[in-house]
Parts: sequence; structure tokens; C-alpha cells
Amino acid sequence: MKRSTLVRGITAGFFLAAAVSAPAAAFAPTATPARAPADSARTLGVVPFQVDETDSLLVPLSFALPDLLTTDLSRSKQLTMVERARIGLVLRELDLAKSGSLATANAPRIGKLVRAQRLVTGSLRRSDAQTIIFDAHVIDAQTGAVLQTLNASAPVDDILAAEKQVALRLFDYLGVILTPQELALVNQRPTQNIAALVAYGHGAKAEVNAQYALAVRSFHQAALLDKSFSAANTREQSVRAQSPNSALAARVNDVNRPLDGIPTTLVPGLATDPAFPASRVTILVNIVRP
Repeated sequence: MKRSTLVRGITAGFFLAAAVSAPAAAFAPTATPARAPADSARTLGVVPFQVDETDSLLVPLSFALPDLLTTDLSRSKQLTMVERARIGLVLRELDLAKSGSLATANAPRIGKLVRAQRLVTGSLRRSDAQTIIFDAHVIDAQTGAVLQTLNASAPVDDILAAEKQVALRLFDYLGVILTPQELALVNQRPTQNIAALVAYGHGAKAEVNAQYALAVRSFHQAALLDKSFSAANTREQSVRAQSPNSALAARVNDVNRPLDGIPTTLVPGLATDPAFPASRVTILVNIVRP
């Protein structure tokens, strides 16, 4: 029997994040959407969008477009975006990773779990064979209320045009003024190859489901289909870096998760562990492997 020791430090910090998806809502486009209050929280998480799961094109796009929307929103230093890995973990915990969808009524539960403040959810649907409608909803993670709905549409082969429109409208709603440099980055098209975008979506879906080998192959395929698709290369390398120990990491997370809920008020006055200066207390957990 082999025995190893896991050292866990509890910090006073907290995780920010995750998002859930909501059913599509009717929306009459306006030139300037109502803006959020000036003191509105700017910690956001974006999750895979709802789609018809029998649509072989929309399913991978429902992972690719929210993924790229996260990248675009992160261009502004005024926003704090939830890490993709954290969102994937939460979706897997709730057994929602395959579809990525979550009812709006569950938003308060997710918000409390990850301490997110605003959730960006949405849906993709076809208006006809060649046009896709991109709906996005901003949800108050504490109450589950839909604060704003934005939409855009574009031809299938130019679907990123709709994603860019939604990103800019979200910035406007949140009262974020982009610098010229940030705006230029947001307007960049990572790819104009729909096949590469679909492969990227398969990779994003596989990563959310912790299928790291499939994610690596899919991101690699996207990069081969469009050699200028640098985001695909970046994601492939990122997944490669985490995949060798992914199984152990998942088990460690399962062990650590209950420890996240231990309030530091239960252990007042304990000396700080010099090995972990940011920790209030150190807990040793023995993991036994048969």
C-alpha cells in the first residue's frame, strides 16, 4: 500500500465565478441598451449556451462562442472574468457539463457556491438554414433575475460577427469604456474558418467535460485547419500542460472541496504555518491508494 500526504492551506480568499444558461427570451433590439447601475458588480462568468442538442453545428458553437466571448470581455481591465477551469469544475459537479445548460432558477445556488455576482448565459438558434441568432442574458447571480437580454444575428459562415456585437453591447450595458487598444483587440477575428471554429468548439466542450486527450486533438485540428488561429494553439498547449495529472487533480479537488466550506472563524488564534504564509491553518489529509 502506498501512502502520500496532501497539504492543504485554507486562505481568507474566495473563488469568483461560474455562469449558467437560461432559456431564450424575446428581445426587441435597441440601439443603446439600458445600462447597469454605476455600482454594478463586474465579476462575470460565461458558460456554454443552450441549443438544440440534435444540431451538429450549433452544439460545438455553443461552447466555442461563449469561450471566445470570455476572451473578448477579458480584454477590459475593468472586468474580472471567471476562469474557464473553474466554470468547468462547477458544471461537472452539477452534472451539467455535457450540455452546459442550467435553468435560471438555479442561478442563486451557483452564485452562492462560487460567489459570482453576474452570470452571462444565453442560447443559439437558427432563424433559417443559413442564419444564427445569438441571444445573451445577464443574470443577477444572487436573485436569478434576468437583468438584460441582448441579441445579434449573422450568417453561419460569419457567426463571429454576432459574437462581437454581443460583446460590445455587454460592455455598453456594464458601463465599460474601452481604450482604443482594447477595442482593437475585441474587434479582432480569431478565425474566419467555420470548420476550424467548430473543431475549437469540440475542444472547448471536451475540456469542460475533463476529456483532455480529446480536447488536445480538437484544438490541434482547429489549428491545422487555420494556421493563423492562435487561440487554438494556446488552448492546445494549456490543456497539454494540465492533462498528464488530470485524473489525480480531479481526485484532489474532490478531497479538497469539503475543506473549502470550513470557515476560518472556527479556528481563531491558530499560528500561521510558515510554509504557507497566506494560510490561517494547515490541514493534513492522508490519501491511501490500494
